[in-house]
Amino acid sequence: MFSCGLQKTGHQLLYMQRVSEIVYFWKRFQMFWISFLFAGMNKKQLEAEYKNRIFRATDYIESHIDHAFTLEELSGVAAFSKFHFNRIFKALIGESPFQYIQRIRLEKCAANMLSNPNDSISEIAFKWGFQDMSVFSRYFKNYFGVTASEFKKQKSNIGQSESNMHQAECTNTGYFCIDKPVKQRRKTQKNNI
Repeated sequence: MFSCGLQKTGHQLLYMQRVSEIVYFWKRFQMFWISFLFAGMNKKQLEAEYKNRIFRATDYIESHIDHAFTLEELSGVAAFSKFHFNRIFKALIGESPFQYIQRIRLEKCAANMLSNPNDSISEIAFKWGFQDMSVFSRYFKNYFGVTASEFKKQKSNIGQSESNMHQAECTNTGYFCIDKPVKQRRKTQKNNI
């Protein structure tokens, strides 16, 4: 028998064996429970269930957008493991949960700059969940191609008729209009998936 100088007592070996058995049976129980929950579902029903869970998470994100999220929290809302949630979210939405959160925050900030031109950029960024102005500035420039102050200056110079025309086009996209109800946006997203 191989010995590395550390001797385990009989009680320690028995304890380690029991712990490994408990872990083994717990994993088996989880697999059984998952298969029991989804047994009898065909592929379309399973896809619909996954979409509903992911949409539940996106609704949660949008209603708490100024909140600092963790992957564990979001996966708990969708009732997935954090790794499975990340994979399914990216497959259905087309971006990771944190890319989605950043995009929604940036779009809310941009819309807020247009609707409240008297608010400062830092107030708007903090309102929508950005804690660091340098991070906000970098993400904003990467997403919109201009700095936030340039964006605010450009958009404040648009005439009212052009602005109304842009709003009419925007309502069909389902992403950039903050006044659009979540349920209406949800229908748009379901049709696009």
